[in-house]
Amino acid sequence: MVRIDILEAHQKQVLRQVIELGDRNRRTLGLLPRGAYEEYAKSGKIIVALEGSKLVGYAVADLPLNRIRLVQLCVAESVRHTGIAKRIVDRIVELNPAREGIQLRCRRDWPANEYWGSLGFVARSNQPGRSKTGEQLTTWWLDFGKKNLFTTDGNSNRRLVVAIDTNVFRDIVQCERGEGANESRALEEEWLDDQVELRLVASVVNEINDIPDRDVRESLLGIANSEKYNILKVSGSPDRGRLESLLKTLIGRIPREAMEHDESLRNDARIFAEADVSQADALVTRDCGALRALSVAADGLSTMWLSTPTDLIVHLDEVRDNANYSPVHLRNSGYTTSELAAKNEDDLRPLLNSAEGERLADFRKKTRRVAARVGVGGKRRVIRNSEGEIVAAALAIEEPGGVLQVGLLRAAHSRLDKTLAIQLVHLLRAWAIEANSSTITVKDERIGGAVRSALLEMGYESIPDGYTAQVLTGQRTWREFLQSVYLENDDAEHDIEKVSIQTVGAVEKSQWPLKITDSLLPCYLVPIRPNLADALFGIRNALFNDDELLLSWEQVYYRSSRGCRITAPGRILWYSSNPAKEALGVSHLEEVVIGSAKTLHRRFKRISALDLRAVESKCGNDGKVMALKFCDTEFFNTPVSLMRLRQIDSGLVPLQSPRRVDSASFFSVYGEGMA
Repeated sequence: MVRIDILEAHQKQVLRQVIELGDRNRRTLGLLPRGAYEEYAKSGKIIVALEGSKLVGYAVADLPLNRIRLVQLCVAESVRHTGIAKRIVDRIVELNPAREGIQLRCRRDWPANEYWGSLGFVARSNQPGRSKTGEQLTTWWLDFGKKNLFTTDGNSNRRLVVAIDTNVFRDIVQCERGEGANESRALEEEWLDDQVELRLVASVVNEINDIPDRDVRESLLGIANSEKYNILKVSGSPDRGRLESLLKTLIGRIPREAMEHDESLRNDARIFAEADVSQADALVTRDCGALRALSVAADGLSTMWLSTPTDLIVHLDEVRDNANYSPVHLRNSGYTTSELAAKNEDDLRPLLNSAEGERLADFRKKTRRVAARVGVGGKRRVIRNSEGEIVAAALAIEEPGGVLQVGLLRAAHSRLDKTLAIQLVHLLRAWAIEANSSTITVKDERIGGAVRSALLEMGYESIPDGYTAQVLTGQRTWREFLQSVYLENDDAEHDIEKVSIQTVGAVEKSQWPLKITDSLLPCYLVPIRPNLADALFGIRNALFNDDELLLSWEQVYYRSSRGCRITAPGRILWYSSNPAKEALGVSHLEEVVIGSAKTLHRRFKRISALDLRAVESKCGNDGKVMALKFCDTEFFNTPVSLMRLRQIDSGLVPLQSPRRVDSASFFSVYGEGMA
């Protein structure tokens, strides 16, 4: 009898069988390093089919956003065509009921490509792969039918820009580099085609030019300067100034004895600085010494992902999160926000979307028309960089019928475009709430990929001439919510007891500040000291004021892993301890992660300004830290005192660690605080 379930961390012998089966079928599965299998196993992402103690099949399933990415699916030769593959896929579906579906990529010339249709997958597209023959890859999709309530699949299709150092480059392009080179070569696997774009920086090319062997040197230089690797450039005085400043600081932070022991660290630091300034999303190396030294030296200076090739592959979606939304980049960056002065429409020129074919004359005509319509009484928010140039803007006007009409919503293409776009899209909802608008409509036909992605991720729907979102405020039951949004949708599940917590959590996130009162979404009272509240939330009662660039839409709170068991999604009721002793506001709890301080600091440094030492101070006796990732913070108009909390419910008396509270008590406090 075949048993199918998640591979447990202690099943070392089964993991060895998984690696052996994967290696035997490497030609059609692709190369996955041993370390990647081990990391996937630790995080419960390998499903195994066991006949007794013998492995007969397995799947590696990653979980980006609200979908599942099937990295590998392999069945032993002796049991193929017996239904094992279908049972593995069915088990993946069963384990992830709230996901939208499963996606995979497979070469058209492989036998398995003809089999996916029989498992319920539908072909979506074909694109040329990296094989020498240019054989196409088919993208397959198995839909779970979950898109009738909400869609958060707005993640940009932009490939991650990954800089590689000299050794990784040579691993990829040279034969006979040893078994360790397989880790680097895995970056070239075809399933990563639409995920990763490998690039070089100038210092790597210059290192290649120092190779003594003439034939090797000239061959590698030819490959390095080809279109395939498209060298990242540091151009212009500001970029060169930032490069030299970052390099000087990095070298100053590396201990002198380490530099004397390994002189190559100086050039490693330059490679890091060039990759960071030229806006690479990640830098990969197999040099453990460089990894250790630069990870410490760059703490607080850069949020660029630094890792081995294996680590990048396993944490691909965390790297994408890091690339998409890094508000810490805005701190002390010189970015400012202001209202766009009347008749200053020409300042918007940097927002011209030439990448999508927009002409300057058409853009000028549009901005003047929109600005004239918005007039003096509308909303004209712009963000400027340190040179005073506009890098993002939102122009909107309140129209009759409760509609906030957005005529221009742009973020200039840059490393921070997605971060700025998310901040602006969040601002639109705050504007709508302030104006008591029930609908937001964005009518800008050239918004660009970053803004388009942000809109979709934050609950907007595509309409023929733009995007729209309803603004639902206050507290509603699930049935009331469905009546408000899906009057004629027979597919929607009306019984709240049958609706998953993940579904309700996604609805509350996309429809902020709506709250579903009769759901089983857990609520927690979390005590926090006043100085930490200031550090986390910045200016109180502000969503997007002059200092709002310090206040990110997403944030993380670190604490000891002991105490109350907290699960996400959920709601947080923030309580400020001495001397204030009052409930300050609420947030949407997105994720709870327990791990080492080093791991969590690297994962969340894009949204937290805390350095590694500060995160380490939160470790409990087990050496672990708990990270609460939250968003959509609402500050109470009137903080609720401890005395009043006691009157509402004795269970609201705060403890030293978080405690779970019932929904009725949460909503009583929320109602009073927001009144």
